[in-house]
Amino acid sequence: TIVATDLAGNTNTTANETFIIDPLETNITSFTVGGVTTDGATLTVTTNKNSTCKYASANVDYANMTGMTTTGGKTHSQVLSGLVSGTRYDYYVRCSDAQGNISPASHAFFTTLAGNGLLEVTGISAQKTYATADGTYGNGWSWVFHITVPTTETSLKMKFDNWVSGGNTIATAGNMRISSSQASNGPITITTAGTYSGALILNSDLYPSKAGRQIEVLVEMKVPAGTAGGSYSTSYGVLSEAIGG
Repeated sequence: TIVATDLAGNTNTTANETFIIDPLETNITSFTVGGVTTDGATLTVTTNKNSTCKYASANVDYANMTGMTTTGGKTHSQVLSGLVSGTRYDYYVRCSDAQGNISPASHAFFTTLAGNGLLEVTGISAQKTYATADGTYGNGWSWVFHITVPTTETSLKMKFDNWVSGGNTIATAGNMRISSSQASNGPITITTAGTYSGALILNSDLYPSKAGRQIEVLVEMKVPAGTAGGSYSTSYGVLSEAIGG
């Protein structure tokens, strides 16, 4: 009950009133990231009081954030999925209590794990495109194949068809070889056209932070003496396997 008295001694009494005093501001006491995989992670937030928390990938207002899946108490969490492997992500969190008090933003970042990768030729760099027909690799054609190989696979093979220019042909067998600084063996000579070669045994990675194993394969072609001049072309294939696969 509240009683008011003026200078003349007049009094006035009100009905019972209830006041809520909340001495605590809403604060985020921790914001962590766990369970990081190649395509997901879990955001975990704790607050000093029961709150409703939201998150976003940019530092925006609370109203423009997305509500966390588990929230309302003092521990809050959100499972993220569909992320890209080997990529940095930044997230911001704000929380609000029942009285509408909103905490300052809290920030955390993480990098998803590099994936196993898919077999892919990501580029071909021509080293020598003019050749002398003398049957030597030193005076032949050469290229560097930039290849991503799944990290679980350490055997790489290549195949090439015979080279053709109009009615002229250069046999692949015995005239081509492959090698790599990321392999423990080689060079490997191509012995049959259109058939996969012996295996290069991979033992290192040019760029470990990228998904898959990054390698460079040097492909060399010697042109036999007496070969007719012309613009020759071929088709190729690449095969990677786990050892014993």
